[in-house]
Amino acid sequence: MVDARPTQVRRAAEPAGHAEIVRRTSLGMTMALLVQLALGIAVNLYVTVPARDQGGGTLTAIGRALSGGPVALALHAGLGLLILLGTITLLVRSILSRRGEPARPGRRRALGRSLSGCPHPDHVRAR
Repeated sequence: MVDARPTQVRRAAEPAGHAEIVRRTSLGMTMALLVQLALGIAVNLYVTVPARDQGGGTLTAIGRALSGGPVALALHAGLGLLILLGTITLLVRSILSRRGEPARPGRRRALGRSLSGCPHPDHVRAR
């Protein structure tokens, strides 16, 4: 039997709610994390980290990777920073939508992973 009742369709001009924005942002962050994973594997396997990047610190490593490092390393570092900003934005949005409790542990892990990957050039042998 065919249902003759009209369907509920959201108007295009109607703004999206916090929950919908959180869902969309989560999907975007998941795609970005998959790209980041692929870039990280490529950097780990095929990129030679310059010897001048040994020592320093987290911010120094990020700055050198973005300014004068190999292209794959710069893309990996830049995308990592974008993921960090997106994670913070997603955490704030999920708290504002009052659905923040289930989302917080995952966001904390993502923040921890992004910061733990930053000093990586300090622990890689220079070639």
